[in-house]
Amino acid sequence: MTTANSDRLVATYRRQLVQELSSLPRGDREEILGDIDAHIRERRAALPTQDEASVHNLLDAVGAPADIAADARERLGVPDGHVGALEITALLLLIVGAPVMPLVAPLGGLVCVGFSRAWSLRDKLIRGAAPIAVAALLSVVYTAFAGLISGYVIVAALILSPLVSGVLLWQRLGRRVSGGVVAVVAVAIVAVSIFTLLALGGIAAGSISSQTSAVSSSAHIPVRSPTS
Repeated sequence: MTTANSDRLVATYRRQLVQELSSLPRGDREEILGDIDAHIRERRAALPTQDEASVHNLLDAVGAPADIAADARERLGVPDGHVGALEITALLLLIVGAPVMPLVAPLGGLVCVGFSRAWSLRDKLIRGAAPIAVAALLSVVYTAFAGLISGYVIVAALILSPLVSGVLLWQRLGRRVSGGVVAVVAVAIVAVSIFTLLALGGIAAGSISSQTSAVSSSAHIPVRSPTS
């Protein structure tokens, strides 16, 4: 029974370490986990007894998972990954704000992302700015060459591209986002998706109605007979 309890202590320690190391690149994370696992096995094999107190003292000597992860991030130059009000605001502005304030909210979200230390510069550019930049480029092309790209595509891109950026950035945070935040963002994604579909449906219905009215009006224009 004592050995089983000691094994649970080690398993709990390892789960905490995995969570703390989640922001590291996969290769570095697996290397650190492998080194720590080997170190713990070696130290446990040298213990005279496998009681809980001995294993607990061993894990204390190895180091707290948070401290090990902090040292690894500093050594590898990885952002600290802290998720706070700034990161939550950025996600909500990108995911929820686009349909309400199509230009202002995504811009505000990107500003928050830029000041955050939870994402690396690469993530900020590729996951955050790139999708919105593509949508902006489509808008410029549409403005310069009207008719080359459907207006519906532009509307969808301007609304959905911040959503894509928000989801990608959120995904990068991984397990560091609390369950409550996950629930809020998930509800926001569903709401934005429904809003977008309804908005595009309304635009399409209005366009069809206008075209129908124009055709109907032209059909009733009286034709004057030529005067003699």
